[in-house]
Amino acid sequence: GKKLKGRAQRADAILRQMQLFQKIYHRNMSVRLPYELPLPNRDTYFAVLRLYANTSGGAEIPHRCQEIVRQMQQASEDLADLDLRPDVIMWNQVLSAWAKSNHPEK
Repeated sequence: GKKLKGRAQRADAILRQMQLFQKIYHRNMSVRLPYELPLPNRDTYFAVLRLYANTSGGAEIPHRCQEIVRQMQQASEDLADLDLRPDVIMWNQVLSAWAKSNHPEK
């Protein structure tokens, strides 16, 4: 319900911030910060996808899941990090989100 959707949106907001940190970190790798930035990893992406996959709602939820998986793919390519490359487990979360959606074209 709404409570799960709220959790998914909060987790997504954290993911977006981590993605910003990742861009800053990789642009300025030579700069040493006094603290370590939290960077997204496979578990981060999966957690957000899983929350969305278990949330009922309109087409915006599965569309956001697809966008997250695409961002994951892009990060994998940009950073040469094979661990970020989406696999069947990630795409299954997208399919689950579509299955839970109330979108008429699902």
